[in-house]
Amino acid sequence: MLRSSSLQPAALLSQAREPPSGWPSEAKQCDEQGCWPKLFILGTQKGATTSLFQLLHNEGSACGSITNQRIESALPNLKGAFNGDTGMAKEPHIFDIVKPDWQKVAKEPGLYRSLYRVSDCPQRTFLDATPNYIHHPGAPSRLAELLPTSWVPHLRMVLTVREPIARDLSWFNHRSAQSVQPGQDRSNMKYTFCSVSDAQALDKNFYPSYEGEVECRKQELDNCLTGARRRLDKGEALSQNASRGSGQMARPPKMKSTDADSWLEEDYRECVAAYEEGGWDEEDGKYARDPPLLTWGMYLPQLLAWSRRVSRGQILVLNFERLVDQPGDVLPRVTSFMGLPDLQDNTLPHSNELPYDRKVDVISCKTSQLLGTVFKGWNEQFVAQMRADHDGGHAPPQEPRFDGFDTTVPCEEHEHVVELKTSADGSVVGGPVAGVR
Repeated sequence: MLRSSSLQPAALLSQAREPPSGWPSEAKQCDEQGCWPKLFILGTQKGATTSLFQLLHNEGSACGSITNQRIESALPNLKGAFNGDTGMAKEPHIFDIVKPDWQKVAKEPGLYRSLYRVSDCPQRTFLDATPNYIHHPGAPSRLAELLPTSWVPHLRMVLTVREPIARDLSWFNHRSAQSVQPGQDRSNMKYTFCSVSDAQALDKNFYPSYEGEVECRKQELDNCLTGARRRLDKGEALSQNASRGSGQMARPPKMKSTDADSWLEEDYRECVAAYEEGGWDEEDGKYARDPPLLTWGMYLPQLLAWSRRVSRGQILVLNFERLVDQPGDVLPRVTSFMGLPDLQDNTLPHSNELPYDRKVDVISCKTSQLLGTVFKGWNEQFVAQMRADHDGGHAPPQEPRFDGFDTTVPCEEHEHVVELKTSADGSVVGGPVAGVR
């Protein structure tokens, strides 16, 4: 979560600015309670969503959400998603909240609109950039339930996809930086890492390995799939109410495989359906459940789920590597797609990630092979779907053609962990530096 000090409204936002040409009228977008956002960044986690939001925010092109007493009183468990009383937040986390809180929002849609007010953003270019939305199984249907049908055609959504193993490793390192660094509160480690026991969480000298975490997450995935297949075979599917398609996307032929880890979309949908409503952790009533972590890198069923609720032409899919390596080409596509003015600087800013100890930069080849069996079939099907979208004219015209992921995570016999060194003056020497995330 970003802190308010890094997201104070840009100077341009404080000036009375006209909405972009072609923007819907204020009467269509707003009422006395607030406004509906038009722009979304759906994800993925560790896919440069923070950098993209910061760029649009800092240039005064788009505005995040600003909390208020009304929503804090109605949803006290959501307070941590916002950045103080005056700072603009990137992630309001409305469509991925647990079921009891979602029911409050569904009954009172004005709570969501109250986060976006004309007084805070005269041009009304409101942006909800919550990367959890792409993998939360209930988010697409919740958005369709909450937003007026007449407003949905105005929406513009950006999805960045990143090579799944690189994305998963970056997420592991990100969580490690938050949980196991010296001076950090380690009490929540057993919730953060599925491979960590209660005793290990209390041991200040213990650090989880990426190899151990992946093995645990793979077992979590297998258990989810086994339960899904059992329910499907018995005709007791939890996903029976899911829409089977909207006719908006041309589907490529099913890719046949003998690989037991190459699931059908039906298996994925049934696996994650158990998590759609969210829930409370049984021990302390605090932690919302998420689908198995490795499903986050399975982009095809996620894109299909959203395209059943929003036209595929309203979803701009970007390759993380291309966004980072060629911002001068990709960022003008983003602003054109969103209906925003051209940026003054088409340079993607670095996130405020600091160097930290024990970052895994090389994984074991055993781990690489295991994850390869999980993602290979899904990656191939995603590429086929993206080609079908372009060839069929379903993708937005600004979307670059996607021919697959180019990057690979290096592997050796044993994973390698970066150990930072401290100089005499206490500064960090070597190790990871700030970068796009």
